[in-house]
Formats: sequence, C-alpha cells, structure tokens
Amino acid sequence: MRDTTFVFFILLFLSSTLKAQFSIDAQLRPRTELRHGYKQLPIENDEAAFFISQRSRLNLQYVQEKYRMGFSIQDVRVWGDEDLYSSTGVKGNNSSLDLYQAWLWLKLGTNSFVKIGRQPWSYDNQRLLSGRNWGQHGLAYDGVLFGYQKDNFKFDLGVSLNNDTKNIFGNEYTPDKMKFLDFIYLKQNFSNQSYLSFSGVLSGYQKEEESKTVYVLATFGPY
Repeated sequence: MRDTTFVFFILLFLSSTLKAQFSIDAQLRPRTELRHGYKQLPIENDEAAFFISQRSRLNLQYVQEKYRMGFSIQDVRVWGDEDLYSSTGVKGNNSSLDLYQAWLWLKLGTNSFVKIGRQPWSYDNQRLLSGRNWGQHGLAYDGVLFGYQKDNFKFDLGVSLNNDTKNIFGNEYTPDKMKFLDFIYLKQNFSNQSYLSFSGVLSGYQKEEESKTVYVLATFGPY
C-alpha cells in the first residue's frame, strides 16, 4: 500500500500543476446467488447453494495529452470466506487485494499509441476478447497494446508473454494457463450504425514439464 499511496500523491500533484485530468471512482457490487444446476446438473439429494459475493474496486486514472496512467485495485470475496478468524468474529484475509489494472499509455504520433501493463482487452460482441464483467473478478491481461487510428479506420495489435516467476533457468509454465495471447484487430466504420471488423487471435499453452512444446490455438474471422 505504501507504493500505491506514493503514486496517488504524485498523480494528485501533477493534476494540479499541468493541464491534465485526474479522476477517482469506486465500485461496490454485491451479488446474491441461488445455485441448483449451474455448471453441473444436480442429482438426487443435492442441496441448492446460496451465498453472497462482493466486488469492491477503486479506480484511479490520470490523463494528459501525451500520456495516461490507470490503476484499479479490487477485492473479490464471498461473505464469510476469510481465513483469519476466531470464534468471536472475522479478522481478515492473508491475501485479499488484487491489482485489476495497472497500465501506462503513451502517444507515439498523431494517430498511434502504445499501452503497457495490466489491461482488459474487449472488442465487438466480446465473444473472443472480453473484460468478462459478468464475473466478479473480471479479466485483464499483462501485455502491450499498439494502436493506430485515423479517420474511420482502426488497427490494434496486442502481445503478451506469461511466466509463474522470475526463473533462473527454463521457462516452464502452468499447462492450463495461457503462455501467450497475441491478436490483431482491424475495424472500418461506414457510419454511426455500421462497421466491418476482422480479428485474429493466437493463444499458446505449454506441454506439462516441457517448455519447448507449445500447443497453439488460432481463431480468426470477420464481424
């Protein structure tokens, strides 16, 4: 939290001395669910599940003509899921806060930019790339986004590369997590109501205990 506080005051100072905008907003989203057949059909004697989950977010954004910064801190929990407690009440969690977004946006020219860091990628009807806001945690990627936009044409290129830790040797990664996700996105607007876009998404998964073998899935097409 010390680093977050330092960044907060730096951005606050810059917003008061430069022609820029600094914004803070928050979100509190509790959700009550009754599940009896979600993801798995119930069998006889299966009881319905009833619980309340909650997403709490604090969003900070600094916007200037040539660069922008964004931070989003979130806590997602089920009411009563704390692992630090006693018979008299709740004390908290060992690890409860998470960084949903942390990115730097830089203007490269009149029509282009680069965005670096943890960021959600969401396009069109969100069938392929989505922030998945219906889930309490949401979805963001650690990656680099290069964008170009002129008049009614838009081009985005996103790349990412994932590791579990700062390895000394080797690059083994959890086999059921994406080792990388790369994509291109092109969009041509014809009017306020119509456009044509093309997406190409490439994702890779490593073979278990064999970092040199990567299974690649490619999905592409127009929208």
